[in-house]
Amino acid sequence: MKRIETLELFPELSSALLHLLKEISIAEWDKPSPIEGRTVKDLLSHLIDGSLRRLSIQRDEYSGDSLKVDIQSYSGLVDYIQQLNKEWMRATARLSPQIMLDLLDYAENRLYNFFNTLDPEGIALFPVQWAGEAKSKNWFDIAREYTEKWHHQMQIRIALNKPLLMDKRFTEPLYDTFMLGLPHLYRDIKNYPDGETIKIIITGNLNKAWFIEKKSDRWNLLDKTDKKANTKIYFSENDAWKIFTNTDRNKEKYKSKIKITGDKKLGYQLIHFVTVLS
Repeated sequence: MKRIETLELFPELSSALLHLLKEISIAEWDKPSPIEGRTVKDLLSHLIDGSLRRLSIQRDEYSGDSLKVDIQSYSGLVDYIQQLNKEWMRATARLSPQIMLDLLDYAENRLYNFFNTLDPEGIALFPVQWAGEAKSKNWFDIAREYTEKWHHQMQIRIALNKPLLMDKRFTEPLYDTFMLGLPHLYRDIKNYPDGETIKIIITGNLNKAWFIEKKSDRWNLLDKTDKKANTKIYFSENDAWKIFTNTDRNKEKYKSKIKITGDKKLGYQLIHFVTVLS
């Protein structure tokens, strides 16, 4: 698996968010986001929580009451994480926007510094479960964290009607990371011959393609291939991330936005891709 470098984007991403939120009015902090029941302030709270919680658990080796939690399934993990999210957002509801921005600056700087101490090829504390991994390398875990911070900031920007960060330096590592989950997405689609190849093209300014190929009982992600793809899927860079991150849960409407040549079943599978715990 080719390493995806995202760490040096963290300071730029957090700086862009701080600059944006310093300029908004008090009323805008309560604007609804694309996530039902979550405001701009709620999403910022969630971002701060993710950084502080990781620093506590991974850097400081302090897990608090999480040691007492017995999680037996993926759905149990999702429920537990959602419970933690809600508790934190309720607690921070009493904090002023300025304090929230101070906390964001504190948390993001320290998280970036901590990530820089990790061996990129070492085994991560948290595997990337949406890619089907039981163990992940640190660089993949960090790249997953980058996709989290990017897409939540985009949700905030949508709520505030502000420009999205769609420059290629942000979107290429974003989609490179997402596509590592393609073999897991297609894992249960087995009634195809070896050599069956799918080409996924994210259109727009990025305009980049990825390939997966069926071999034996699994699908493999390829950097490139000389084989002709049996199925080609074209998906806009402006739409794909919203589906992959559950920013928009109305997946059926994207059937008219996605272009497929070849096998429709293989093509429409892409709109069920989810790269968040959900």
